[in-house]
Amino acid sequence: MSATLGAYEWSTTRGTPTAGQVTYASDPVPGYANTLRISETDRDGNSRAAVLATIDTGDVITIVAERSGRSIGYVTGSKTDSGSYYSFPITIRQFYGSDYEPSDEADLSLYFSTPVEWPDQEALTRVLNFTDDQDDVMLANIDSSLASAIEVIKGQRGYWDETNDVPTANLSSAALRLAQLMLLEPDTSVESLLRDAAVRAYMTGKHRRFAVA
Repeated sequence: MSATLGAYEWSTTRGTPTAGQVTYASDPVPGYANTLRISETDRDGNSRAAVLATIDTGDVITIVAERSGRSIGYVTGSKTDSGSYYSFPITIRQFYGSDYEPSDEADLSLYFSTPVEWPDQEALTRVLNFTDDQDDVMLANIDSSLASAIEVIKGQRGYWDETNDVPTANLSSAALRLAQLMLLEPDTSVESLLRDAAVRAYMTGKHRRFAVA
């Protein structure tokens, strides 16, 4: 499941966001808990309370700012309805730096999605039309290709944090498609495989430049 939360504006003033704003509860400290606060009203004056209320522990909040900035915030606990805004507990990533945060009054687009699992051996054998009685060498190749593809997609995503990051449906699909190509085109470079139309479509907008949580 995924949904658009609307158009917002980032505020570097910590605490309570005004209408249309998103901010932190306090200054971010890498590796420590914080709270992301989102106004129930978006920048255009539309109420987003109903969709904000559906976000739950484990969901992923994505912020797209200033064309190049992209971030995933992993909701680590129960949200709080504070009346004019919602509060979502997050963990600031270890690699967080001041240049990762959007500038004050930067225009944002907010999204959220429910994370999924990375593809497994069964998923890849199904895509390849292999049967369960394939020889051990083939199954080992499948496992190896999956592991490699997942690592490549994490790298393409950027700043992957094993503690706080989780795959979305698009990232999982990109890894599955890349693993399939690795097996079908073993002599083709990974750089070329990443230019596959399906992989590129799944990765559109998924390359991270700064991180919220």
